[in-house]
Amino acid sequence: MSRRITLLIVFMLLNLSAIVCNLGVVATEPPPLPPPSDTSAPPAPTDTPVPADTEAPAEKPATQTVKFVVINSSNTDVCFLYLSTPDSGRGADQLAGNINWAGGSFTLENILPGTYDVQFEPCDTNVEPLEDYGLDLNEDFEYALVSV
Repeated sequence: MSRRITLLIVFMLLNLSAIVCNLGVVATEPPPLPPPSDTSAPPAPTDTPVPADTEAPAEKPATQTVKFVVINSSNTDVCFLYLSTPDSGRGADQLAGNINWAGGSFTLENILPGTYDVQFEPCDTNVEPLEDYGLDLNEDFEYALVSV
């Protein structure tokens, strides 16, 4: 019997809380909508100036880079590779301590498009370096090194 009484009390408390929660709440109607406007009449003229046509700002083109792939088809290992623009000095060794072995290849990436001079220095100091001038590197470029 005590279980029934407990359930009855819980049920009554739930009903009482529902009544208490609704106290002070006054139902109101939404505000009336404005009458529809007459769409057949043209809008009244205004003195607002019309903005002048402007051009969109020119977008900066993304900096595009190219790859320079050296395929060493010669019988000579290359220890130093210099790639520079014609108006600059020889610059730094692009192999940075890596050897471009005979029969191997090496790729230089992130080169800005333009005209370049290249110099290959063999590891064998008895062999003369190979120089090539005015390479057009405006797109990815493969250079076949046949002899040094």
